[in-house]
Amino acid sequence: FGRRRGCLLYCFIEVLIQILEHVPNFYVLMIGRILGGISTSLLFCSFESWMISSHKSKGLSDESLTLLLSYMSALNGFAAILAGVGTRF
Repeated sequence: FGRRRGCLLYCFIEVLIQILEHVPNFYVLMIGRILGGISTSLLFCSFESWMISSHKSKGLSDESLTLLLSYMSALNGFAAILAGVGTRF
């Protein structure tokens, strides 16, 4: 249940950051940047740990988890390359 809560917290913080970006006050913008660092940490740990926990609770094999994580990593790299190429136009 804590992993799910971490994912929901990530979404809430991201919405809050978007709201804070429209406030023309330096200190409020700095709070937004600090929250951005927190949300980035949540992004890179909460969703993946939730997926691993769910995978293990369903009794699926470790080999399928390894395959899933490798596909996820490859797709993430491919999406980053496409985003970089897309910004050139």
